[in-house]
Amino acid sequence: MDSAGKTLYTFDGQTTDPLKCTTACLSAWPPLLSTQAPAVPSGVNGKLGLVTRSDINVQQVTFNDMPLYYFVQDQAPGDTKGQGVKGFNGNWMVVKAG
Repeated sequence: MDSAGKTLYTFDGQTTDPLKCTTACLSAWPPLLSTQAPAVPSGVNGKLGLVTRSDINVQQVTFNDMPLYYFVQDQAPGDTKGQGVKGFNGNWMVVKAG
C-alpha cells in the first residue's frame, strides 16, 4: 500500500521493463510515479527503487525491481479489486511487502 493506504500491484507478465504496460494498460493500471527514490518503510521486506518510463518521460517506483501500479477500480484505501485480474498479458497481484 502507498502512504494513503491505496493498494499497489505488479503483474506476472511484467519484467523490470515498465513498457510492458502502455496506453490502454495505463488507463486501467496507472503507475506509481516519483521524482526521487522512495524510502523503505519499517516492516517492509524488499527494496524500493525507480525505473525511467521512456514512453511518458517519468520515473516509476519499483518493488524488488518490479514496477508498481494502482487499479482504477480501487476507490477507497484498502480496496483490492485488482487482485487476480487477468489482462494485458499477465495476472495482476497485490504487492505483499511483509
